[in-house]
Amino acid sequence: MSTQDPILEYMTCDPEICGGAPTFKNTRLLVIVAIDTLRGGTSPEELLEMFPPPTLTPARVAAVLEVLKVRPTITEDELAATIKSGKGLRYFLETPE
Repeated sequence: MSTQDPILEYMTCDPEICGGAPTFKNTRLLVIVAIDTLRGGTSPEELLEMFPPPTLTPARVAAVLEVLKVRPTITEDELAATIKSGKGLRYFLETPE
């Protein structure tokens, strides 16, 4: 994975795509779908099989896992606020659960 923040590198909120909900850049796949699928017990490998490249890539799955490591209970609204703040994972250091 790159040294850039995984949220800012791979995720976006575009009002023209999925009503502005967080998606993976250049896709219409909602990030919360990947998060909830992994929370439900699906392995990263299985997730990649469900949404093969270019929709999901190992780097995008790693970004989701990093988010879950930092904030296991993240909601779609929290993720959107994180993206919109431009702070990425640093947002969680400033915002308690």
